[in-house]
Amino acid sequence: MPHNTPPEHINSFLDFIFFIKDTLLGIIGGAVAYLLKYYREKQSGNAFAFDIGIFLINMIFGGFVAYLVGASLPLEMHYRDFLIGASGVASYQILSFIESDLAKRIIEYITKKS
Repeated sequence: MPHNTPPEHINSFLDFIFFIKDTLLGIIGGAVAYLLKYYREKQSGNAFAFDIGIFLINMIFGGFVAYLVGASLPLEMHYRDFLIGASGVASYQILSFIESDLAKRIIEYITKKS
């Protein structure tokens, strides 16, 4: 009797599709975050010039953070896509937290164990 496990190359292809989907959600989130900031600055009357380089960097950050978040969430999670997209929007804040607070906490944890 055959079992229901797909061949390994199908699993690899599905993993790749989820990687692309998660990353694209983050890239879109990163673009939305920059455009929202641009819109808010323009509405408040500040001289905020659109910078395509910063826009692309924000998209890269969004894709990277979304990949990290997507890799840590189970595929069956109900709000998974929402969390991945939101992480793209908040990528700068998430990276800042990881860079400062999380690293400090890990170092404190390691030094207490020693």
